Amino acid sequence: MEKSKPYLAEFTTAELQTFIDHYIEHGEILHVPGHDWTSCDMVARFLGFGYSRTWSEEEIQILRVTYPSAGPKAAEALLPFRSERDCVRKAIKLGLRILVQKERKKADDWMLWEDDLMTRYYSIIGSKVALLLPERSEQACVSRAAKLHLTAHSPVPWTEDELSIMKNYYPKIGPNISDFLPNKTRNNILRKAAAMGLSAPSQEWTQEEDELLKLHYPQMGADVSKYFLGRRSRSACISRAAMLGLSFDRNRKGWSEGELQILKENYPQIGSKVAQMLPGRTEMSCKKKAAQLKLSFSGSLDVRQHRNRNWSHEELAILKENYPTMGSDVCKLLPHRTRSACIAMAKQNELSQKIIAWTAEETEILRDNYPSMGTNVAVLLPGRTKYACRNKARELNLYTNGTRWSSEEDSILIERYPTEGASIFRLLPNRSESACRSRLCKLGIQIQKASPK
Repeated sequence: MEKSKPYLAEFTTAELQTFIDHYIEHGEILHVPGHDWTSCDMVARFLGFGYSRTWSEEEIQILRVTYPSAGPKAAEALLPFRSERDCVRKAIKLGLRILVQKERKKADDWMLWEDDLMTRYYSIIGSKVALLLPERSEQACVSRAAKLHLTAHSPVPWTEDELSIMKNYYPKIGPNISDFLPNKTRNNILRKAAAMGLSAPSQEWTQEEDELLKLHYPQMGADVSKYFLGRRSRSACISRAAMLGLSFDRNRKGWSEGELQILKENYPQIGSKVAQMLPGRTEMSCKKKAAQLKLSFSGSLDVRQHRNRNWSHEELAILKENYPTMGSDVCKLLPHRTRSACIAMAKQNELSQKIIAWTAEETEILRDNYPSMGTNVAVLLPGRTKYACRNKARELNLYTNGTRWSSEEDSILIERYPTEGASIFRLLPNRSESACRSRLCKLGIQIQKASPK
């Protein structure tokens, strides 16, 4: 990494390493001999030691003006405490595109001493470990860290403002609060929420959310997430749209006079089914266009009317009789009610699903088939969901094939983690870092926040 910042250029690689080691050990900024305090303080700001890394409005404005036309390097030169990679990551969040072509450089093989520095410092300062590797860029360090199974954890303590945001908004929007905490990863947020005793809201989609998705997803795609005010991420909207059979029409085109004539003549009689007469148009696009033209469907079986009308006595009777045993699957008995609508009405009427004890036959089926089928064993157990099968399997200590930990793997964790830290995870290529950390907890081994040597 080129030390483009003047205050960084003043320090040698050895001095920077000493500076970082001192902060790791003592949690305070070192006044390096031969350098004034202001320079040391600026290095600390750059690394995020003791300072919030939240972007200011001035920094964002500079990035918006500079990045598209001149690229991240020019933006970095104007932002004293931001690296080139910082600028790239923030630009992606802001939806900025670079118009400058970047010259690619062929990567050299990594040396053992470089890997040692990566293992020692990447978990502390992330991609900025490139400061200690003059021939490597931040992106190169990130790529190498992925191959070495290293994970960056910010040493920056939580500020009062960040804790306030967690208290006020986490119970409302859950982990998606990461949009308001740019310096915290999703895992950081989940761990902090657990420590603070905060719980996320239910992940069940409401009927209103589904309607909003159906109305806008075909035209907006994942951008519809902006209507959910942080409650639903872009990926969550994409997944839910797939479940509802919605698709994003990337090549949408204007309506022709012929299409508009067909819509006007037939929508009042057959509603959104007019899409069958209009190749290339979805039912949702027909509904939206009809709304713009102030056309209404007069048919008595309009699904929207059924959804919006009050629950009848017959529907409530079916819900009260069957929800305790069927749960949200009761929607199969109520053709004009969604799963979310049934759950909401059940809560309103204080209905809850009864926990039915597992029979010996069900348990035997689970024991015989869970290792090979996983949660798909639910198809062999009418009335049992995948979630219920997974919980019962955990209770019975059942695992799917390939997930049971071997004694050799446990030995590696037990013997080497206390001294070598997270670097040993790369010795377990078939295990993710989160799986290794979960196993450490089960084995009663204390997880280290950082593993300096």
